[in-house]
Amino acid sequence: METKQAEDFLTRTNTKCLITYSHTAPSDFSGANHKHDMYNVVLERNKRTYAFVFTDSLRNTQRREYARDARSLLYTRDDREARKLGFKVTAGRLNKDELLEARKPPTAYDVLACLTKYDPGSFENFCADYGYSTDSRKGLAIWEAVHTEYAGVLQLFSDCMDDELREIN
Repeated sequence: METKQAEDFLTRTNTKCLITYSHTAPSDFSGANHKHDMYNVVLERNKRTYAFVFTDSLRNTQRREYARDARSLLYTRDDREARKLGFKVTAGRLNKDELLEARKPPTAYDVLACLTKYDPGSFENFCADYGYSTDSRKGLAIWEAVHTEYAGVLQLFSDCMDDELREIN
């Protein structure tokens, strides 16, 4: 249902969405050294383009890596690892369709749901809302990234920045 909602929005607004794998690396803002899959995303509408890097979730990255590295699409050496990542294991066998699904890149829904659709406001208000200190360099970097993203989204969707886009979450 969610995927259809995003696809319908893209169709109605005549927006093209291209998602391509870039690399796997630690996220700039996570603070941890966990690697995430990074994708180059290009949204194009009315001769305007917004290009950015989409950082997939840690869980999706781990599931994709497990599915990519599985020596066999049918058997697992470690039931606990597979189950921890949310895979179903029956008598030591993995579900082939589930592994193939885990290898897929993010969808348009995944990307649109994560976009900043509301003005982040001033840096001071952002810090107050999200628990950052106004002296925090990390908080400032995150606010700047959110502000830049919101400007890109607004550039493409200012005429339809209503509940329809905001409901994709």
